[in-house]
Amino acid sequence: MKNGQIKTAIFDMDGTIYQLDGDNGGWKNSTLQKKVKSNSAKLVSEKENISIDASEAIIEDLNQKGTFLSLYAVEKYGLTRKEFFDEVWNIDPSTIVTNYQEALTVLAELANQNIELILLTQAPQVWQKNVFAFLKLQNIFAEIHTGENYLHKTDIFPLIAQTRNPKTVLSIGDQLHTDITPAAEQGFHVFHVTSPKDLLK
Repeated sequence: MKNGQIKTAIFDMDGTIYQLDGDNGGWKNSTLQKKVKSNSAKLVSEKENISIDASEAIIEDLNQKGTFLSLYAVEKYGLTRKEFFDEVWNIDPSTIVTNYQEALTVLAELANQNIELILLTQAPQVWQKNVFAFLKLQNIFAEIHTGENYLHKTDIFPLIAQTRNPKTVLSIGDQLHTDITPAAEQGFHVFHVTSPKDLLK
């Protein structure tokens, strides 16, 4: 694959542009996970007028059933998914995101080569905007797709393929089942990373 063939690069966010302060740089046991869990319990507690313990039990039951809390909040409390995420995910990333310098270097280089950059993240917009403000990435991406606009990232790859030559698109991410496999199915080039440091390759 020659660099000249690539006109568009799709980037995942968590685990690709940066890591979190959790286990192996991931979501589990990260400060972000803990704060989202705490904010979710507080929201349910206030809406249901119940204790935090009782609200945590409701959330755990939804998790066991595989139900998204955001969809539960839409149906039960009349919130939009954006309103739910704005309440639960409005978190300061400055002490949570780590290992991002390599990604900033690579993104700047790609932008200098006039390669179109697309962000495709499962994270909600409020978290994405907070992260981009912290990393000073507000103006570098031509398109940004965040989690409140879809339930599954795999829905977005065909939309990108409709307006671009798949042979000129590269998808970069750390999750095979959401970043790599569905992109390859569209005929995109793919690059699987295990940490942001891999981007230097």
